[in-house]
Amino acid sequence: MSAKPSPQARRRHTGGAASERRRPRVLRNGVLGLTRKHDVLSTGEGLRLTWHEDGTIKDRRYHFRSYERCFVAREVVDWLLEKGEADTRQQAVSIMMNLEEFSIIHHVVDDHSFKDEYLFFRFRRDDGTYEEEPSQEDQV
Repeated sequence: MSAKPSPQARRRHTGGAASERRRPRVLRNGVLGLTRKHDVLSTGEGLRLTWHEDGTIKDRRYHFRSYERCFVAREVVDWLLEKGEADTRQQAVSIMMNLEEFSIIHHVVDDHSFKDEYLFFRFRRDDGTYEEEPSQEDQV
């Protein structure tokens, strides 16, 4: 019977922590502490592209009504936990609430704030409601 290598030995052998290898590039620095809109925007855009690619964002139906290009809040909380981007459900919710505070995501009919429930949300860039701030060149 052979002994299993210690977690430290595995990290040395693989070149880093396992969770670091699993993380997508967009969240390696996290989003919880981000306060600059540009940083939150780039993180949100990375998630948006990833979730379009993996099918998390898709057209959905609820009570005979269709909602285009949206995601389920509870599913993205699960995703953030599975990918190691959040340690707790509350932390995952906080990440998404940060995106909502910067008007990057919103509830599909603007009835709810982000919560860990079966609610549809979408990125404002996907429904045309994202308003770009004027660049400094435009303000001159």
